[in-house]
Amino acid sequence: MKIWDAQETQESLTLKGHKGSVGCVCFSPDGKRIISGGRDTPDSGDVKVWDSETGREVLSLKGAYGYGQKRMHHPRRQQDRLGKR
Repeated sequence: MKIWDAQETQESLTLKGHKGSVGCVCFSPDGKRIISGGRDTPDSGDVKVWDSETGREVLSLKGAYGYGQKRMHHPRRQQDRLGKR
């Protein structure tokens, strides 16, 4: 998976870890983590958390892709769940 710097129009990171296709990617609210969900086996997939500076995988949730793709961070949805601030 490649992460691109949109302002510089160049690749900034290559993240290696998913064995199959990646269906969703997002950044954490503070920009320090990248979360990806991918199909790693024919039957299931993983959600992975990456360090956005180094590209190092910091967490892998095996078999969580079916759940992860529907629960990626969205600031407005999180605010709705937690109540307006």
